[in-house]
Amino acid sequence: MEGPAKIVLSQPPGGAYVKSIRAQGKDVTDVPLDLHSGDRIQGVEIVITANGAQLSGSVKDGTSGPPVSGASILLYPADAQLIGPNSRYIRTAKSGQQGEFSLQGLVPGEYKLCAVLDHENGAEFDPEYLQSLDRVSKAVALTAGQAASETLEAVASPARD
Repeated sequence: MEGPAKIVLSQPPGGAYVKSIRAQGKDVTDVPLDLHSGDRIQGVEIVITANGAQLSGSVKDGTSGPPVSGASILLYPADAQLIGPNSRYIRTAKSGQQGEFSLQGLVPGEYKLCAVLDHENGAEFDPEYLQSLDRVSKAVALTAGQAASETLEAVASPARD
């Protein structure tokens, strides 16, 4: 295998998150390694911490309408450079019967948050799609161990090419 490659870990269970990844003495947490034929990656250190942020809340139809079940909750980084396949900053959930949702094990940082109807699975990794949601998304800042709550209004999914 040659070219850029990222070391990616699945979401740890519970409230944990990947805090950092180091390889060969360098921080490669959110950046790719440049691999060449025959390269061996050695000295990989992955730090997982249990004090991820939590975000819960509810989804409504309009500002004071009834709860909306089955809406896709999208949490994505405010920094567009952190958007991409397998980003540890992008999380999704579905609202439950009473419009409730919950996300845990979130990396501290600045995010945007919205509830989308008819969301196409995988679109959350498309920078242009997320940019089209910016106007209807809430800004959310999360710190380590924080438990935050938000009420969202469900919006129609933007058209994709």
